[in-house]
Amino acid sequence: MTVEFYPCEIKYWPGRYGRIAGNESTFHIRYNNGEWWLVIDWYNDGHIATCSAVDCPGVRDLAREVNAGKERLGGAEGGAFLINEFSQVIVPSSAEDDVGMGMRVIVGEINGSILFDNPFDDEDNIDISDSGGLNCGDPWKLPYVGIPHNLNRDNEIYFRQSHQRGIDFKLPPEQDRELVNKLRNVRPTGPVRFIVNPYGIVLTKRPPEWEPVYVGHINYNCWFGKEEV
Repeated sequence: MTVEFYPCEIKYWPGRYGRIAGNESTFHIRYNNGEWWLVIDWYNDGHIATCSAVDCPGVRDLAREVNAGKERLGGAEGGAFLINEFSQVIVPSSAEDDVGMGMRVIVGEINGSILFDNPFDDEDNIDISDSGGLNCGDPWKLPYVGIPHNLNRDNEIYFRQSHQRGIDFKLPPEQDRELVNKLRNVRPTGPVRFIVNPYGIVLTKRPPEWEPVYVGHINYNCWFGKEEV
């Protein structure tokens, strides 16, 4: 299934938003071969590759609306943006810093899997929605893209929201004990940062090499609610 994009009225986004500093965990719109295009960066075995989205109308619509959101915020076209676990496309100001400060807007939602070219294997596309055959703790050999969340020492999942007034710590309405147990199978002690990708897949990095591993999927019944504007 190719991805479809459903634009919405561009509105300021007051909900959860966070990113890891750097380019690894986010989506990007970059100018390439005469047009703006959706890409992700893949850090793979010491190599960094830029993976371009496979062409389809949904990808073109997405790139156009992300740029429209950037311009709405008074910035230039292109740059990073996020897709959360509810498929909502959230665009930050170009002036935003690495801890997520600044204004942001929602521009729409996706439906379906965004496929990307694989620079390391021309015959297979990259599908970050595909966790088939993986068990908790197995290496994650695809791009590490998603929104960061946390597990504290008391085994509570929370979201760390940075904003201009400081930092808030948000808890889901119910703790997902199955997910907590899986995180502890991979990281037995201490606080844990993990990411959730647009398809609800949970990933973290395991010491001592800090390589990405698969944890599982979120349970939407005891997760943060879908935020509307």
